[in-house]
Amino acid sequence: LVVSSGKFVPSRICLPATVLIMSFRVAHFNILGKNMAGTMWFHYARDFLPPSFATTHWDWSRAAGFPRSLTWSPSDGPGRFFRFQVLLAEIRSLKADVLCLVELDCFAEFQAALGAEGYDAVFHPRPGKGDGCGIFWRRQAFSAAAPSRVLSYAQPAGDRIALAQVLRHTSSGNALLVMSTHLHWDQQAGHQAAEAQELLAMLAEIQSEWNEGDLSVVVCGDLNALPGSAAYEVMGRTLQDAAEEYSEESFTT
Repeated sequence: LVVSSGKFVPSRICLPATVLIMSFRVAHFNILGKNMAGTMWFHYARDFLPPSFATTHWDWSRAAGFPRSLTWSPSDGPGRFFRFQVLLAEIRSLKADVLCLVELDCFAEFQAALGAEGYDAVFHPRPGKGDGCGIFWRRQAFSAAAPSRVLSYAQPAGDRIALAQVLRHTSSGNALLVMSTHLHWDQQAGHQAAEAQELLAMLAEIQSEWNEGDLSVVVCGDLNALPGSAAYEVMGRTLQDAAEEYSEESFTT
């Protein structure tokens, strides 16, 4: 299974046939990091407003200082909404048995909130960065079947990771490998296809080492790439895309 998304669109879900013997729900989010939103990397939230709109919506403009439309929690001060509460509400509504979060720079907050609602989790940060990948699973549906594993991509070195966790499905007893990743942002640099190849090599290695029968796979990630891109094509050679057909206008990276 591959679940991929850009910043603004719903996750895309892909399932291999072997997963169908188990019944579970999967969700994936790029949370737009708590401490990253509002920096120059995410200036689109406040910098491209018509002057007439900006003057009547003070909390949407650069002149307001902190982007009030991107506030995380009430402790940030007044705002139109608070992203942590919105994300938790969306996650709860999906009732996912497996949840993957990337650009996760506040793992402890999600661990505390979701742990109280019946989830266990693993997390690993990117090398030298504050954010990383997290995998959560509902205790009633899954348990950890092996220690988690981390891959630090070689291209570009010291930047991106993939996190892998083998789970045991409670009802069926079957094993499920869940992988979470966030590929490089620049489609022109050529890193994404190399990262995808490294991820598939890690997947194959874990499967080859598993001695308890078939190991089904779910890959969740922000690929930062469009269908038809090199990274997407690489992953499509091994993983089946179960997303419904949609127009290119329905998503963005």
